[in-house]
Amino acid sequence: MAHERADADERESALGNLYREIASLEETALKAQAREQGRAVEAAAERQELGDKFPAVRG
Repeated sequence: MAHERADADERESALGNLYREIASLEETALKAQAREQGRAVEAAAERQELGDKFPAVRG
């Protein structure tokens, strides 16, 4: 009985570790996505600024 409980505790601990790792990876992915969106916004602002300075380039 004690052996079964130890196995169950070990599995529960492993699952907890997996859930924490998944949460960490999700957080990392969301941060990366936010950075990319920020870069896209910055690039769009730069294009707008250049278009305002050089209207002929805008086409």
